[in-house]
Amino acid sequence: MIEVKAPGKIMLAGEWSILEPGHSCIVLPVNRFVTVRIQESKKIIFNSEDIGLKNVILQWAPEDLMGHLTVDPVLPEQLMAKFNVCVCAIKNCLQFLTEQGIAIKPFELSVYSELSGVKIDDSNFVKPGLGSSAAVTVAVCKAILKFHDLDIDSVDGLELIFKLACLSHYFASGKLGSGFDVACSTYKKPIIYRIFNAEWLKNEICFAKNISNIVLLDWPDLRISEIKLPENMQLLIGFVGYSAPTTKMIEKMQKFKKENLVFYQEIMATINFVVYKLVGAFEHCDQVEIINLINQNRDLLSNLGAELGIELETKELKLLIDSAWALGAAAKFSGAGGGDCGIAVCFDKVIAQNITDKWHRIGIKNI
Repeated sequence: MIEVKAPGKIMLAGEWSILEPGHSCIVLPVNRFVTVRIQESKKIIFNSEDIGLKNVILQWAPEDLMGHLTVDPVLPEQLMAKFNVCVCAIKNCLQFLTEQGIAIKPFELSVYSELSGVKIDDSNFVKPGLGSSAAVTVAVCKAILKFHDLDIDSVDGLELIFKLACLSHYFASGKLGSGFDVACSTYKKPIIYRIFNAEWLKNEICFAKNISNIVLLDWPDLRISEIKLPENMQLLIGFVGYSAPTTKMIEKMQKFKKENLVFYQEIMATINFVVYKLVGAFEHCDQVEIINLINQNRDLLSNLGAELGIELETKELKLLIDSAWALGAAAKFSGAGGGDCGIAVCFDKVIAQNITDKWHRIGIKNI
């Protein structure tokens, strides 16, 4: 049996701006994981306790340029929607292996997730926005490629997994995300991530005759590099207890961009410049500057929400942020806002413990 893991992620800086061409963000892995176990089998079988699937049989038929992957038994639409990204990841991997002349070996693949929910009370679990879908997709791709004897830890292997997982998300949803969450789950380290040229990739997807023609190409503008964090840096993650309505916020953001293009471009460029300066602050271990820049990022996101007419920094996120700030840390929401998680950054273990205690008293779930 082979076992692989992929971590969830948390955004340190660069929210919303990362969706724009040439922009970067800083994203960190968290110590919660998706684990995938894979072993030999007579058929391709999929299991996931997280979404209630057991002994689902997948049939692979490489009949033409793009092979077919069918699910047996046919699943209810609601359940299939949860399973679809895994189906796309499995199909993309099998398609790539077939194109490379590698014989497909039947396998049983089982998924276990620590990212799918945070316990709010005795009966309710809520997704905290730590990139569970990205981590699942990455872990599935890693497991299948490793099972077929590919080197998944080399530079080329990691790049292949990232691209296969990005495409799987696209084929599952019809939407091409920025990919920062997929990159963080793939590389399992703090990274500076610069988005690829999305228009170029969409065009390649439309006209490519196979998966290999996409994943073996260099993706224009894509940059992924490790960033070293100060050894004494304390990063705290707090969950406010409800998920963010990301799809609706993206729709409103796109509408706002069309109607207020100049302001939109200015604030996104400013957020991206804060990310650029923050990279330099980390390189020089400038603790004061790191704190100042994270707080600046918070202010810019708050201003963006006010102009947009959306409560990106909800009252619960504001409580999380202000309580950490009052105790001497920099703080901001992480991700799209509107719910999910906030972060606090400091360089003192006593301050970090005080924040954890404060969050507990005011109902913030520490992750």
